[in-house]
Amino acid sequence: MNSRERSMLVEKIKVILKISFLFKKCFIKFALILRRTVKIQHIYLLSQIFGLNLQSQNFKGTRKHIMANHKSALKRIRSNNAKRLRNRYQHKTTRTFIKKLTGTTDKTEAQELFKEVASMIDKLAKRNIIHKNKAANNKSRLAKFVNGLG
Repeated sequence: MNSRERSMLVEKIKVILKISFLFKKCFIKFALILRRTVKIQHIYLLSQIFGLNLQSQNFKGTRKHIMANHKSALKRIRSNNAKRLRNRYQHKTTRTFIKKLTGTTDKTEAQELFKEVASMIDKLAKRNIIHKNKAANNKSRLAKFVNGLG
């Protein structure tokens, strides 16, 4: 979509939206209709032009399309999603602690923090969130870093 087509699309949408008194709801409905034919980036571009926040509207990679027909499969999808979110949270928290550890310069503080981080990494490996070799490599690298502090 070149800039001329994009500007024409913007003008068409402006005309449609000026008619409606439900500005935001109308734009969201229109964007949902367009999402099959227009790239998602263009919808976000238009939302920025109009000053709307569409981040909460689930345009990006959502996992809403469920094909399952059995109760057990639906439950499995729900539980897998919950576990996925929990795993992501634990992994991200551990990475934050690793960054905090590598940012320290005090050796005693780093040693205390290393104990926490090492146990967090071990838990991730035990739950198969990360591979056991990656856990060992991370712990080894961090131990070298802590021992190198003076």
